[in-house]
Amino acid sequence: MSDLKRIDPNTYVTVQGQYAIINEGTGYAIVNTQTQKSIAQNISSFLDCVKTLEYLVSKGESQNQNQSKNHATLEKHAISEPIQPEIASTFTQNNYHKLGELDVALLKSLSSYFNEMTGKIHHYHRDHHASREEAEVIASYYLKTAELISKITNHQELKEIIEHIEALKHKVSRYQHESYKYCWSTELAQVLMKLKKILP
Repeated sequence: MSDLKRIDPNTYVTVQGQYAIINEGTGYAIVNTQTQKSIAQNISSFLDCVKTLEYLVSKGESQNQNQSKNHATLEKHAISEPIQPEIASTFTQNNYHKLGELDVALLKSLSSYFNEMTGKIHHYHRDHHASREEAEVIASYYLKTAELISKITNHQELKEIIEHIEALKHKVSRYQHESYKYCWSTELAQVLMKLKKILP
């Protein structure tokens, strides 16, 4: 990753590869520096942009490797039997709207957040007036949520995870921190705002 420069509303800040971040005043946008086209707007956090770009670049590298492997496989099987197409997933058959690449990248970032929170819940549970046993249960909820988020591929699944997190937020709302912004329920409320922005 190149060094991050001071963010200026009129200046592109190159972050990785062909992608850049621009501060639009009301939020951040991700642009393709080759085409000069915006591929995402109204992103509230610069850190979310960085994580999204890291995912896009890693996915692009992975796709390039897969294309090379697929090309070699096609050459190997050119004379033998043809390669069978993959069967469409259940969600595609049900015509659910699939999520875009940037939405999936944001979900990967949120999945990582829930994974990281399991350790913090164990370590700081006393600051939230939770017992060790309660922390164990709450951390298991977060771990399961991380797993569910990582598997989301369409808007229907996104709606279901939003309901799941709203229920989790209600469950942890009894555990209060002396600082409102560090309350588990406060952080989950911010996660819900990000998820709801993805909905059509």
